[in-house]
Amino acid sequence: MVGDMKQVSLLLAPLLALAPACAVPGPGETDSSADDDASETEDSASEEDSDASQDETSDEAGTEEGTEEGAVCPSMISVSETENYSFESSLTLTTVPVMPNAEINFDWSGVTQDFREQTVDPTTDINMVTVILWGLSLSELEQQLNDDALNMSDLVAIVSYEPTGETAASMFDFTLLGNPVTPEEILPYMDPEVYPPDSYTYTTNVITGTVPSTGIRMLSGFILDESSENTDVVVDSSSTILDYTADLSSAPTLPIAAGEAEIEFDWSEIETNGLGQPFEATQITRALVAHYSVDTEELESRFLELETLADDLWEAEIPAGTSVMLSELMNADGDAFEGIDGEGTWIFALQCGGCANPAPWYLTVLSTCE
Repeated sequence: MVGDMKQVSLLLAPLLALAPACAVPGPGETDSSADDDASETEDSASEEDSDASQDETSDEAGTEEGTEEGAVCPSMISVSETENYSFESSLTLTTVPVMPNAEINFDWSGVTQDFREQTVDPTTDINMVTVILWGLSLSELEQQLNDDALNMSDLVAIVSYEPTGETAASMFDFTLLGNPVTPEEILPYMDPEVYPPDSYTYTTNVITGTVPSTGIRMLSGFILDESSENTDVVVDSSSTILDYTADLSSAPTLPIAAGEAEIEFDWSEIETNGLGQPFEATQITRALVAHYSVDTEELESRFLELETLADDLWEAEIPAGTSVMLSELMNADGDAFEGIDGEGTWIFALQCGGCANPAPWYLTVLSTCE
């Protein structure tokens, strides 16, 4: 591996409130010292203006409530932590000891299910395998992966391999940004005196796509052990274990207009995501709306199946910005989203595509307003 961080940084990124309008007082209310002989016509006009002003304020207060009779459903919604779900998880990596200063062989033929419990064909779904040396102990790495808190300063070196149907490769087959690296360049990164195992951990990441920071299907760890003669790292469906608890029921639902898609969702004001970590609005890369025939309790118990369990799902990529129109979301058939109804369970979610933890940063259950 070559520890040129300038090159490495190119390859990996860190895993309605409506204010009521002020009522304009009637001309008879502007001056308490008005002449006693003011015309009855002016007094009458003043009373009518005051009544109209009170009616207007009352109507606007109803709009603010959002669900009262006569309320108007908003066409622009600023989402917040209030209606966001909560997610707690614990990520564990299987880690094997390997011989230091040796050629290591990697085998990912056993990855038939990813850590999200989705089916994987290792011959067709795996487009990249990376090996990364982290300046972290195993426990530190697991915690930071779980919290999406990895920094570029944690990464020491990285090499990658792009298979074309094969499911195994030697360390010496890996490249840096597509450029071959020699054994003499790689082996110094396998020296336990320079990279002691209590402070440094290696991971093998099996990826769909060719962007190292996204599409991770499985991870496996290995550490240098001077007493080991093992030179094989086998990645399979049990290499990463993700235990989690998802709570979709405690937060209030978010009411939106039924059968309406011209609704803008803005997430620029959120400060904390559903994982309890800082919410960086510009890190959102995908928005989705999904419909289910099951209730929220079952969604909580099968949360890693969030997308495959959906009766239908509409999505949009977010290349930039902090808002999206629901009408921009499309399903797998290319049909645009047309609005929700009162049947089943509807959710709106925001995902960070460059994050190691697959849980959405924001997810709320939608309901209908009048």
